[in-house]
Amino acid sequence: MSKRWRQRPIFWICVILGAATLAGYLTRPAGRREQGVLRSSLRTTPDGLAALSRGIARMGRHTEPRLTPLAGADPVRGTIVTLQPRSILSPREIEAVLERVRGGGTFIYAPPVRDMGEMAVPLPTPLLLALGLWVGEASLAPGLLSGDWISRQLAEARFGEVPTSDAAWADHAMAEGLPPPTLPRFGLLTIEEAADSTAEDEEAAVGEEAAVDEEAAEDEDADEEQDADEEQEDDEEQEDDSGPPELPPGWPTAPDKGPPEPILTISVDNGEELEELIGAALVPLGEGRVIVFADVAPLANGAASEDPLAVLAVRAALAFTSEADTVFFDEFHQGITGHGSRAAVLADFFLGSPGGRTLTHIVLIWFAYLACKGLRFGVPTTAVAPSDRERRSPLEHVSALGDLYRKAGAADTAAILLLARLAGSARRAPPRDMEEAANLVRELRARGGGHPSLDRVRAGLDAEPRDLTLIAAGVDEHLSRRYSQ
Repeated sequence: MSKRWRQRPIFWICVILGAATLAGYLTRPAGRREQGVLRSSLRTTPDGLAALSRGIARMGRHTEPRLTPLAGADPVRGTIVTLQPRSILSPREIEAVLERVRGGGTFIYAPPVRDMGEMAVPLPTPLLLALGLWVGEASLAPGLLSGDWISRQLAEARFGEVPTSDAAWADHAMAEGLPPPTLPRFGLLTIEEAADSTAEDEEAAVGEEAAVDEEAAEDEDADEEQDADEEQEDDEEQEDDSGPPELPPGWPTAPDKGPPEPILTISVDNGEELEELIGAALVPLGEGRVIVFADVAPLANGAASEDPLAVLAVRAALAFTSEADTVFFDEFHQGITGHGSRAAVLADFFLGSPGGRTLTHIVLIWFAYLACKGLRFGVPTTAVAPSDRERRSPLEHVSALGDLYRKAGAADTAAILLLARLAGSARRAPPRDMEEAANLVRELRARGGGHPSLDRVRAGLDAEPRDLTLIAAGVDEHLSRRYSQ
């Protein structure tokens, strides 16, 4: 790139703005790493779902983020995906989802999870309860196996010994041809299984209470017997709270749902009995269905390329979404909304985020540096002489400039610059020294014959110091004579 371009302010303005745009793109929120896990299709970090979204799009289904709530917004066609949301669905949203599914829609759902280091604990939600599924203590057994030494000690204290778990695909059409699954961190129980497990725990608790009563009857201390009764009452209250609760008044239910169809099952053997958990299931409802995943860590960007559960999620989206519909990833319940204009989004990035503020300061420093270097931004405005004052003639102006150049010792440079107009009329490059200036005048004299205007230019060049006024007058006369012919 020529030095002439590097001296133009517009060049440096484009460089600064281009660098700022590139830096803003690289530090955009979708590409930043954060400590919190956010199962969002907008995130390209290992915990995001961008790979799943793009995989569905490559298979011929359009995908988009949904930045509006599930109730009170315009109805849309297609499949809605809500995986480990930050906030649970409200009663109106659950009702809207259930009605949408009854009409033939598809809803892919995974309950939120509380991560605690090596362990992860699923959180029960009203929607999960409405679908006939629940989270029990037995559902944590698979995750205890993959934990650290403390997790194994907790498993041994809870189950008597460390249970053994294994995952397998159920006899379902969507799981055909898939490689063996990996063991999820936890599973889900049906309401009936959770109730049976609670009943067994209550029977065991009754036996323990009877033994305590016998020991208390043999004890002569009435105070100790009273303390034992109080402890029994506390145990009864805890056991009563261990089962799945009923939905509070006002929350929608799904009495017309069908039994869950397991797709991925987890077998847990605690040494006494074999318990079956659900890793993924399809719950039919009306003409539609709800596909529930217990753990979506295998669907995240860091594991989606190797875990067959990601293939199952893509199959579910393709099987129940037509080519004319869209797979919407629910970003609203991840804390991402579409409120505000683009100007507000840009202002929030440049003024509200640490990376945006840093980028703004760097751009301002660059412009201040250019200003200190003396580069002028914009076109200067020339002052207009007042009407009551006589303006200077062109020759007087040239004479004044010539005096300044002579005092600065740059009369040759000024003379060469004056001859640039003659070179342009002759389609020649501007002269760079006095020798090329003399050759230009000789060439013009040879082309058009001798003329007094060129003689004045030659005389001004030969004078010591250079007569800039004579050169300017000769150039003007020669150009005016040429263009008037």
